[in-house]
Amino acid sequence: MYDTLFAGGNAYAFLNLSIYIWTGIMSIILFTGIRISRVFVPRSTKIMRYICILAFVYAMADIVELLFCGRIGMLPFILCRLGDFLSFACPYTMGLLLTYFLYDQIEQNVSYEFHYAIPATLYLFFIGMLFVNLFIGFLYTLDDKNNFITGDYYFLSQMPEVVYFIFQLIVLILFYKHLSFWRSIALLIYVLLPLCCLILAAAFYGVSFIMISINLNFVVMFLFIFHDNVEDYERYEKDLADTQMTLTLSQMQPHFLYNALSSISQLCKKDSEKAAIMIDEFAMFLKKNMQDIYAAELISFETELNHLKRYLNIQKMRYGEYMNICYDIKSMDFDLPPLILQPIAENAVRHGISHKPEGGTITVRSSEDTDEYKVVIEDDGVGFEMGKVKDGKVHLGINSIKKRIGMIEGADVAIDSEPGKGTKVTVTIPK
Repeated sequence: MYDTLFAGGNAYAFLNLSIYIWTGIMSIILFTGIRISRVFVPRSTKIMRYICILAFVYAMADIVELLFCGRIGMLPFILCRLGDFLSFACPYTMGLLLTYFLYDQIEQNVSYEFHYAIPATLYLFFIGMLFVNLFIGFLYTLDDKNNFITGDYYFLSQMPEVVYFIFQLIVLILFYKHLSFWRSIALLIYVLLPLCCLILAAAFYGVSFIMISINLNFVVMFLFIFHDNVEDYERYEKDLADTQMTLTLSQMQPHFLYNALSSISQLCKKDSEKAAIMIDEFAMFLKKNMQDIYAAELISFETELNHLKRYLNIQKMRYGEYMNICYDIKSMDFDLPPLILQPIAENAVRHGISHKPEGGTITVRSSEDTDEYKVVIEDDGVGFEMGKVKDGKVHLGINSIKKRIGMIEGADVAIDSEPGKGTKVTVTIPK
């Protein structure tokens, strides 16, 4: 098969083949690195994952076209046409995603919403141009031996990269003042590299400079991710320290300790065996709190649920029939950060049920969807008006939860409340 590498008259065939293989390897390495790094990963790395996949498909398409051009048969006929189509479609799609990547980076620093439909419309036009070419061959065609032949309007096939470059450069110039110096330089390199390689490709026809630019951009992408991860990690460490202090003060509130011990003391006079059980529950609750306050690892939902049950059992002992507890657990096979559920339940007791004269019910539910797990803690207490909190301490625990839930990419905490009807807090954990 190696004698076909030069069948199309490309003296740089072996060099290009090496570039394609290296690009495929680099795309796999970067995709794997981004995929494994689920903690502290910015939103825009999801776009990078798709770019890695496209780069791999792009490299494989060029390898197939390079190996089978000049050969006759049905298989080369199909593979060469598919490979050539993907060799144009993949960089067009990557240009669109790079534009979205730039949008996302700027939107994280500037209060501005871009019109995503504009580059998407351009993309559809360029892809439509490729499909039309399949029938009339105005951009390129393949001869009887499946060799690539440029058409009369081949230059139009190179326009998408130029259009995307101009579009991205304008956006970067308009908003660079709102970005850090390092980020501006990284994005500028990210935008300029493809243009430089296009110029070199025109000067040295036959060498795949586009693939070289992809490899160099992969290095920039890696440094970009690494830099952002370091910043996010440092910010997370600071937030975690603040959260740990908040949780320490929250979990050791004197009124809670006094009420729990007072209830146990009264129970000792009525039922010593039950009191002994509750003392063990209370001791285990305090021990688990002290252990998990400084924990940075995820724990099983079952472990967190058991800790929640200990807290609610202690509160049930205090409030008696005034407070009801209901569990509807349909899924347990997932992990989450520690001390997520108990502060939610504490808010439900302190600021929901305890202010309702007739008491109420706290319901704990877990469920599983196609792509996520959900834990819901709901009370039918007094509720509150969304956006208006009279006591700044009321939802202090919720703020701590939102910081700790940041340990998992894509996780979220949503609060829904209505005065007189109660409050529902939903924790969402992606699969």
